Amino acid sequence: IELSLQEANATAAATPTSSLSESAMYPSLYPSVSSSQPAPSQPTSNHFSKRQVRALYDFDAAEDNELSFKAGELINIVDESDENWWRGQTLQGSGLFPANFVTSDLSAAPESGGAGKSVHFADEANAQPKVQISEEKITLLLEMLHTAAEDNEQEEATIKELEGECESMKPLIKQKIDAIDRERSDLMK
Repeated sequence: IELSLQEANATAAATPTSSLSESAMYPSLYPSVSSSQPAPSQPTSNHFSKRQVRALYDFDAAEDNELSFKAGELINIVDESDENWWRGQTLQGSGLFPANFVTSDLSAAPESGGAGKSVHFADEANAQPKVQISEEKITLLLEMLHTAAEDNEQEEATIKELEGECESMKPLIKQKIDAIDRERSDLMK
């Protein structure tokens, strides 16, 4: 709309005021079909690019407006006007990500091994013991919650401990679900 207004103002400035027609005095917000210039076949900026890139490295979003992805994942580019941070979209959502973490070569394999880049902004300096998904603990917690007595302090302490352990499994469960979603998406292509 802004571009249309600028073009209309430029046209109005170039036209002598004595010969202004009603359409020149009240320009349309939409491009004219009878324009002497052909419509561009592609947008002049990279704001709404319809291309895809492949992630070379894992990226974990630190902000709500960032996009998390895993190495090898395909990302639809929405805006690449900034050379360092692009806006993209995947099945998990949309957001900003570092432009140097992706390649336009869709056949490129993601980097493997410890030498690859990976960005994680969580408090990794305070590394916790290795957490693993335990279906047995989740099932035990659910059973205890269903059968818990109100005044049993020992049972309550066990439930709180299991809740803490199950809560620490959340990120791993989310990663597992995301990996399954990516596999499903790849199979449907």
